[in-house]
Amino acid sequence: MENSQEPIQWATDLILQMIWSVPQSIAGGFWFIVTTIWHVYWPFILVGLIVWTIWELITRNGGFHYNSENGFSPAYNRCVGSGFLLLFQTGTYALLTKLFGSEIYAHMWPYGVHIVAFLSVGLFLNLVGFWKYWKLPNF
Repeated sequence: MENSQEPIQWATDLILQMIWSVPQSIAGGFWFIVTTIWHVYWPFILVGLIVWTIWELITRNGGFHYNSENGFSPAYNRCVGSGFLLLFQTGTYALLTKLFGSEIYAHMWPYGVHIVAFLSVGLFLNLVGFWKYWKLPNF
């Protein structure tokens, strides 16, 4: 009788682990799905992102949906921000593991480097003019 409970417990543990590993935001979930299925469906994902970008450009500063200060929808702004964060974090990870090997993440200091990647996203998107509402200090 006890052995019949093992598969149920295993399935329960598996489902709980899957739920816990799901990103907590819509943008995080979107990029989780993109990076999980990218190797198989990358042409469709790329076409979808291009169509969404064209739609946002057409409806920019229009009355079709709510627009942020830069003219794009908040969902699109979050997608761009989280996408650039994914890109910067991946670049940081690739650089650190190329220079020091994967065992570098056994130490604490690389995680501080990822804070720099996070701050670089806001700076980069401000410098290219995408996030207009983030003000740089006057030097």
